[in-house]
Amino acid sequence: MEETLEFSLYPACMKVLDDFPEMSFGFHMDDIASEMEAYGIISPPEQVWFTAAKIRRIESRVSIKPQHQIEQFRVDFLLDPFGFFHQTFYQESVMKKVRNLLPGYVIEIDGFEWHDKTPEQAENDRRRERFITQKGYRVLRYSAREVFRDPMATVEEGFMMALGDIESVCLKMFLMD
Repeated sequence: MEETLEFSLYPACMKVLDDFPEMSFGFHMDDIASEMEAYGIISPPEQVWFTAAKIRRIESRVSIKPQHQIEQFRVDFLLDPFGFFHQTFYQESVMKKVRNLLPGYVIEIDGFEWHDKTPEQAENDRRRERFITQKGYRVLRYSAREVFRDPMATVEEGFMMALGDIESVCLKMFLMD
């Protein structure tokens, strides 16, 4: 029987809002916490990362899919740059081409408790990452310590990579016309 963990908001999430007041204007921690609870984001470093991603407003260009399932594996977050093109009016045939050109970015946040604590855990993580990569995703791994130290930098890295892919696809589409 699998243990179900109860949602509890990690206090450092509030610190993210306090550390970036110019970005967090208009956001209320209660709303972000409700969203985290609905998605089942219970890991403290994942909560901190999600809070930073929300106030960075990356969803204006990239879809964030928390606790996303990729076949038999659940990933912490999927950044999907295809979400940017949902706001456009391209024909379906063009949208299929765009979908094939854009990778998704899997964000994995590793805490010592669940990753690399034993040789078996490390082996399973590597096998899982290879599988996800073979499916066409790019995997960005962060330690929990990195996320706690500078959550915005970890969000920004994945976001900027996705934006670079969006620009590349837009350029290819422009050149095809």
